[in-house]
Amino acid sequence: MLKLEGLSVFYDGIHALQGISLEVPEGKIVSLIGANGAGKSTTLKSIVGLVKPAAGSVSWAGEDITGRATKDIVSSGIVLCPEGRRVFPNLTVEENLILGAYSRDAKTKAGKDSIRKDRDMVYDLFPRLRERMRQSAGTLSGGEQQMLAVGRGLMTKPKLFMLDEPSLGLAPLVVKMIFDIVREINRAGTTVLLVEQNARAALEVADYGYVLETGAISFSGTGKDLLADDRVRKAYLGEA
Repeated sequence: MLKLEGLSVFYDGIHALQGISLEVPEGKIVSLIGANGAGKSTTLKSIVGLVKPAAGSVSWAGEDITGRATKDIVSSGIVLCPEGRRVFPNLTVEENLILGAYSRDAKTKAGKDSIRKDRDMVYDLFPRLRERMRQSAGTLSGGEQQMLAVGRGLMTKPKLFMLDEPSLGLAPLVVKMIFDIVREINRAGTTVLLVEQNARAALEVADYGYVLETGAISFSGTGKDLLADDRVRKAYLGEA
């Protein structure tokens, strides 16, 4: 479904991505793990056109989308839920969700009904958002803002949903809930590319995983195999 080949990115002379290649098969969860600064977020930004690669290509459903405008990439079905939530703090929960559907047809009755149905689906996934639908997003807790960021992303009806550090700064119970939702989203038919520093949580949900170190893919395998790999256990799980 998604394929990166030889992707290289420079930031002010720093070689942030060093010719990485990876694939995300349709209907699967793929996790990209690595230490802070390894290039995980840069990879996602390159896919959606927020960062321009110096070399290599990004293919989506067999079509080269390297260098395309971000709005066109999003319209094709690739959606990024960014690190840090990035909700609109002065808008309500409801308004944030509706903005997530900005690229969809809201002029016809069928279009409005479809958006309303997906909004209700988000509220079913996150009942707390329903309780706070008229509340300003900036007054929500960190966990609630993460729920809203995920819900807003789902309102675009993504074919590939990319999540950047969804567990960052959250309490363990909220982290578990977020990853349960990731599984549920995937079971409903959405392909997921997950970037995480929480290696254990990321690999437990993943069909396949890649380990990114200083801008290069060091090794890869199924989520189960990587969890059992001594290199992963020592470097990312804190186990000898």
